[in-house]
Amino acid sequence: MITYVNNSNAGQYRILYEKATRELMAHNEENLLVKPSEINEQTNRPLIMPTVCTEEDLAEGVYESGKYYKWNAELNVYESATEATPSETETYYKASDITSLNEYFSYIKNLAEINPVYTVLPLDEDTFDVDLNTRKITVPNHFVQNGISVQGDEVAEVVYFKVNRFFDAQDLANEDIKIYIQWRCAQADADGKLIEGVSVPWVVDLETEPNYILFGWPISSKITGKAGDISFAVRFFKFQDRKIVYSLSTLTQNVKV
Repeated sequence: MITYVNNSNAGQYRILYEKATRELMAHNEENLLVKPSEINEQTNRPLIMPTVCTEEDLAEGVYESGKYYKWNAELNVYESATEATPSETETYYKASDITSLNEYFSYIKNLAEINPVYTVLPLDEDTFDVDLNTRKITVPNHFVQNGISVQGDEVAEVVYFKVNRFFDAQDLANEDIKIYIQWRCAQADADGKLIEGVSVPWVVDLETEPNYILFGWPISSKITGKAGDISFAVRFFKFQDRKIVYSLSTLTQNVKV
């Protein structure tokens, strides 16, 4: 949900970038944990390649706590080196830190698979609230005024829906219930028909707000191919023996690209 960084939230994003960097230093392209002793094997290269610091890196006046990392063998994670001066007995690592939203979003799919918390970002934008009684989706004023994305963007925005977890004697977080976002974009195909599609949430969060489900809709370039109105609805399906035994749909809502 992050679309910008301002003075009031810049600090918390630096922490987010640092945490994400540590995770990507410890996982390869298959999102499997990689230990420092294995990083030289091509098949196990981490997504962000850490290197062992030299004596020059750690020299007085160069070393900065929080800019270097060390491996915690007990937790199998990299952690920030927060001590004021480096220890002679510790092995320190450095890496190309994530420093911007563009860099962060370039890894968002890997981060989502490593830990979904990385896509449940600080809520500096309102959620798309789903009222299951009326089936209406409320679009926040920010998105009404500015749209959800810009033509040609590829996952530059992930919008989040908020819905009651329990409804109609159903737990909508049940593993048998699938969530889909159906959409129709402003771009037409070769036959002149508006392109339609179905997206699945990148992350489903059951912990941030009790009794609610938060789920993210990544706005792909398939949706942003042309500026204009985007129609969408959310559907919940329950499958049993490969048959749909429960279906719930919202009313169609509209936003702009």
